[in-house]
Amino acid sequence: MGRAMARTKAMLGAGAWLADYLSASLLARVLPAEVVNEVLDAHGRNSQRLRSFPAVAGVYYCIALSLYPEATYEEVFAAVAQGLAWAAGAAEPIRVSKVSISLARSKIGAAPLQDLVRRCCVPMADELALTVFDTAHSDFEECWFTLGNASDGRLLAVLHT
Repeated sequence: MGRAMARTKAMLGAGAWLADYLSASLLARVLPAEVVNEVLDAHGRNSQRLRSFPAVAGVYYCIALSLYPEATYEEVFAAVAQGLAWAAGAAEPIRVSKVSISLARSKIGAAPLQDLVRRCCVPMADELALTVFDTAHSDFEECWFTLGNASDGRLLAVLHT
């Protein structure tokens, strides 16, 4: 497996919009912690002890990396941590070191993420799904909004490019 390239510096923090934090907290609604924990358990990748940075938060972080490809790892983590804190009603987001973030990503690996995609990212295959062009967020790239049902009956809303 090839060596991963580090991201170049780009800012998300100071220029972050409320939508950045909301999209991070919405990950937890679209992919409930129970489902993420179930997948992590199935792959033997879940946290064994209570930690300030549990594996489920690491999964949300890994997914969020694809939402913000231009931002640094630290900026993406800050958006996810703030979004999860907001969703949980916590006063402050968790703070972890770069080493902890890297170790969590390595421990989780690709297999649980692939499983989550298979289980939860199905509205595109829903024959009754509705997809519309998102003119309000398409200044720099085409953005689309899809509303559809997952295989378990949950209603999913997906913003995508």
